Amino acid sequence: FPSHDTPGKQYDADLLDAERTKITREMKMNGYYFFEKDYIRFDVDTSIGNRQIDLKCIINNPLVRDSIKKDSLVPGHHKIYRVGKIFINTQFNPKSLDFGCTDTLTYNGYIFTYNKTLKFNPETLMDNLFLHSGKGYQINRVEQSYRRLGDLKTFRFTNISFVPDPNNTKENILDAYSALTPSSKRNTNLS
Repeated sequence: FPSHDTPGKQYDADLLDAERTKITREMKMNGYYFFEKDYIRFDVDTSIGNRQIDLKCIINNPLVRDSIKKDSLVPGHHKIYRVGKIFINTQFNPKSLDFGCTDTLTYNGYIFTYNKTLKFNPETLMDNLFLHSGKGYQINRVEQSYRRLGDLKTFRFTNISFVPDPNNTKENILDAYSALTPSSKRNTNLS
């Protein structure tokens, strides 16, 4: 660990926690969508003496349901995920439980959902959404999408969520759902 590899450096629990955060981000940048900070722990051995410690980083495997004993959990493996289908709802209403869209348009692999008229240029939305079907999940692409969609100043609310594809049990695929709530005054350069 770069922040802890200097001999003589004092033990600091806050630095170890920051290290856990950095490792988690790195894992999420490399496709591990379900990886969480709680999987990481440090074993600190102070028995060496002379005010020194031996520090080990341990990454625990997730617990998964046993395929035979359904009521038991067993250690599994961390999985790398790829992005599958990408849905973009351009008329999302956060106050309604109803998905609210009756029409769809599939354009360059993106699935746009809307009512009657698609009021936004699909290419403009795709240029500002950094998710690509078949590519590995990367948290930085999600963050970049939030920033760029926010920069358009066209949407009052933006949410990007991922759901494992229930129809694909052989591959680790996440379908992406982008819920966009238009602002009351819409930026006309997206039409």
